[in-house]
Amino acid sequence: MNMKRVFKVHGFNVEDGGAATIDNTSQYILQAGFAPIDFDYGHLGLVGVVLFNHNLGQALKSQLKPGDCVVAHSNGAAIAVRAAELGAQIDTLILINPALKSDYVFPKNIRKIVVYWTKHDKPVKISRAVRWLTIGMCKWGAMGATGYTGRKDDRVTNFDMSNIIFGHSEALQPEQLKLWFGKSLVSKLRSDA
Repeated sequence: MNMKRVFKVHGFNVEDGGAATIDNTSQYILQAGFAPIDFDYGHLGLVGVVLFNHNLGQALKSQLKPGDCVVAHSNGAAIAVRAAELGAQIDTLILINPALKSDYVFPKNIRKIVVYWTKHDKPVKISRAVRWLTIGMCKWGAMGATGYTGRKDDRVTNFDMSNIIFGHSEALQPEQLKLWFGKSLVSKLRSDA
């Protein structure tokens, strides 16, 4: 029997392929009974995000199969939703401090969406300015600091981490994963609701 696949998509400002952030979730994805798959796209500057996120979304779409899940951090969220906009079927999309517009309308071909956010996430607050400067070419916004605030969507679950997480990538650090976030991630991946 094949294990269900979970693609891990890191943020834009990393030079380690997500080793110090999103890759820390691998053991928890395995615990949930899923196969973790890295979607590494290298380091992008702000201009790179505007120029390449569309192509990266296409590349992710080409690797996804129906039933696959995605765990994305920061700019990884923008890449994951771009893949869905292009037609990728995503079973469960887990967004950790997503750099997305807070009222983003998720494509219908995503079955379940979980948004982990903290009001202390300064980088995603700043990312709103990038969207304005790029005349909307970039989907960035402050969802990682506000949660999903769009119209009612029963597929979306907001998880406010503001009382325990005080930074943009803090939930992905080994200590936080061991204390609570790893268990939460496992339960969200396993849950059919």
